[in-house]
Amino acid sequence: MRNIHYRKVAIFCTLLFAMMSNVYAAKTITVSDGYVKASIPGSDVTASYMTLRNTSNKAITLQKVSSTVSDRIEIHEHSMADGMMRMREVGEI
Repeated sequence: MRNIHYRKVAIFCTLLFAMMSNVYAAKTITVSDGYVKASIPGSDVTASYMTLRNTSNKAITLQKVSSTVSDRIEIHEHSMADGMMRMREVGEI
């Protein structure tokens, strides 16, 4: 009986610390210069851009993005190669 109680306490503490880390991360990231490009006529694809700034002294990883207005969102990385800007999808930044 006592082991079950300790297990529940351990699970509760683990979940609590996980939630607290998300709150901490949300307070240490600033978003600025955000905008969305207008879609090309006849297309429902667009792009949005923003600057994300980590204001903490710890590394933070963006693992997921979501939207209330789109079913599909991708995170891309841009790089210059041979004088041409290239874009590739990444899982996290």
